Amino acid sequence: MGTIALVQAKFSLDAAHAQAYPKAATNFNISQVVDIVKGVHAKIRAADRD
Repeated sequence: MGTIALVQAKFSLDAAHAQAYPKAATNFNISQVVDIVKGVHAKIRAADRD
């Protein structure tokens, strides 16, 4: 199941809101930029995961 379908099913959202929700609920941190290697970590609050 894709992210949008999962969010739609779990939170009873329409497709537009289901697509916006993960973008708004996720914090991204750049953890590494060395040479060409880049690291990004996504953090989602526990309240938004359950």
